Amino acid sequence: MSKRSRAFATALIALGLGLSSCSTTEDTAISETTVSSVATKTTSTLPEMNSAVSADGVTITIDSAFTTDSVEMESLDRPSGDIQPEMSREDGIFVVVETTIKNESGADMDITCASTGSTVYAEISTNQEAVYQPIRDLFLIPGNPECNHNLGSGFDAPMTWVFQIPKDATAERFGFTHSELGDGKLTWIALNDLSNSEPATESTMRDEAAIDPSTPQQTPVQETVISQNTIETPVAPAPAVPAYGASCPVSMLQQPSQAADGSALVCIYAGTPNPIWVYGPEPLGVGTATPGGACEGYEAGGQDASGNIMMCSGGQWVYGP
Repeated sequence: MSKRSRAFATALIALGLGLSSCSTTEDTAISETTVSSVATKTTSTLPEMNSAVSADGVTITIDSAFTTDSVEMESLDRPSGDIQPEMSREDGIFVVVETTIKNESGADMDITCASTGSTVYAEISTNQEAVYQPIRDLFLIPGNPECNHNLGSGFDAPMTWVFQIPKDATAERFGFTHSELGDGKLTWIALNDLSNSEPATESTMRDEAAIDPSTPQQTPVQETVISQNTIETPVAPAPAVPAYGASCPVSMLQQPSQAADGSALVCIYAGTPNPIWVYGPEPLGVGTATPGGACEGYEAGGQDASGNIMMCSGGQWVYGP
């Protein structure tokens, strides 16, 4: 067995250990029949944002929706409170959908990790007739329920969904369904008020109102203090291209790339605190695989509608490595 094959097998084993503790909304993928259930009705016939829309077991209100090049995510070490921006792919953009979810079922719901109860599946569809599932680890989005935090029957909670789509696409609809009561059928809401910028918060509006436009604003001069004891420490530049074993951003999880020597790489949690690049299969292209779909072979690198790498295991497509 070659060095690369051994590394690839090791990454597969490590991934199995790393993911056993907490599954995510993307890990619980919507079935192929669900993906094919995108409504053919036009957006104008759908319920719109800022209205409560009910389906079996759940009611969702879209409070706002906007596109952005980066989203804030907490550190995997939640007690540290460290929040850092995650950048979208160079050819992609994030669609952020801020919602309020009410549990209308008779049991608890785990809406961010789906490991202790039923959950809510969500997708968006675009003007290119493509559907996209949320990015991984939504429990790291500030303000979202923590992993394994159950939303009781009759209660509601804020929930922010983040999707990544190509820059040349436009998100048109948001679809959702209860994992156990929805029968695989999505209920759609038109993204009729999708913005290209994040809505202003109340504190931002108060700050802007406090500024008198009739008063000339001066740019404050920042005083720079130079200490004689300061020692400049050189910072190593980030690698120009991904490298095997190097860290990769959470926004690139399950996404393929290439090393400097042309080797195929995939960004995964390989039993490490942060995701890293490991050797993976050659990607076959976006949309070449669907969760649970039939396949042949072993190391084929199928990709779902969001470009996430999938492996052929037991004659079915599964997420991996």
